[in-house]
Amino acid sequence: MKAGSIYYHFDSKTAILDEILELGLQRIVDAVKASVNDLGKGSHRNKISAAIKAHLVTLLQESDYTSANIRIYGQLPERIKKRHRPLRRAYGKYWDDMLVDAQRAGEIRPEILIVPLRRFILGAMNWTVEWFDARKSSSVQELANRTTLLIFNGILPR
Repeated sequence: MKAGSIYYHFDSKTAILDEILELGLQRIVDAVKASVNDLGKGSHRNKISAAIKAHLVTLLQESDYTSANIRIYGQLPERIKKRHRPLRRAYGKYWDDMLVDAQRAGEIRPEILIVPLRRFILGAMNWTVEWFDARKSSSVQELANRTTLLIFNGILPR
């Protein structure tokens, strides 16, 4: 395809960017929800672990759009960010609900604040696009396992 041919499908560079951002986030949302739903009535820890794995796999292996979304969102003009906030907020709420359910079931300590916990988890996972290299590092599955272990067991010795 010639570079100019893309404008047959899009009106502008901004329209292309909007599509990339939308596809990137939507892919991660869909992957996480499908992974959690596949577990059915599993433990909350297993659901959160599945969500972590799906988020990381989609981010690091399956979608350049998702990686682009994470890398550039903070640099975007406010008018572009505004269009993508509803999906970002819905994804955050999905995690909040999952974490609240785990807390109510006693799988997360009651004094832990859910929104900062969610921000910590998603922020840590999203930052992996800057340092994780599957060619040089262990597998994304191993990264997901270590992330889950850190979230639930912390860093204190047993």
